[in-house]
Amino acid sequence: MSRPTSNPTGPHEPVTFRNISSGEIEAAIREGRRLRAEAFGHWLRAGNAALRGYAAGVALRMRRRRVAG
Repeated sequence: MSRPTSNPTGPHEPVTFRNISSGEIEAAIREGRRLRAEAFGHWLRAGNAALRGYAAGVALRMRRRRVAG
């Protein structure tokens, strides 16, 4: 079977790409770094809260053992 010679979806407008300035590239890089830093901060705070919860649970069990002792 031969391939069609024309585009079956019809003619399209030519695509033009605008030049991206170095300032736009740097701004995108800064935004990416900011978002990564924000996500890392959330991760650290969640880990800190989990550790505090674990430590509180350990302390509570120790106190119960002493009282039951």
